[in-house]
Amino acid sequence: MHALHARAMQVVMSGRTELALRLRTPSSTSWLHVSWHPVAARVVAGGSPPRGAASEAYGLGEQLARCLQGSVLVGVRMPSPWERVVRLEFGERPGAPPSHALLAEVMGRYSNAVLVEEPDGTIAACAMQVGVAWGWRLVERVEREGWAGFCCACQGWAGFCC
Repeated sequence: MHALHARAMQVVMSGRTELALRLRTPSSTSWLHVSWHPVAARVVAGGSPPRGAASEAYGLGEQLARCLQGSVLVGVRMPSPWERVVRLEFGERPGAPPSHALLAEVMGRYSNAVLVEEPDGTIAACAMQVGVAWGWRLVERVEREGWAGFCCACQGWAGFCC
């Protein structure tokens, strides 16, 4: 599957912890599955997702569809070899700067998927959200340890993987 520069035609939430992107190139159509399931987290090419009303049951699927549908996959990156974070970058056309990035972190029960608006790095949607108490502890830890808001794995939204 060669998905770089493919257009995201459809975004389907096939369950509470999995989404599928239908990517179309001039010669083929394929599906990219992103899962943040605690036991079976993965980013993998595969067949079409099971049909059903699951995509209508989750607000995250609507947000992702609104932001990604019609955009082009302009980049796929991993921060470093053997890293467990995959960054899928989407823009208006091939060669254009990304307008959104979907970050998938495959890390067991801490797995997550986050949609980030580019270039400022604002979080637009998040699969697994942290509670207020944990979020405040995280901000205090970031400020105390002087992380300056950047994390090597997350690339800009410090502390969510640490």
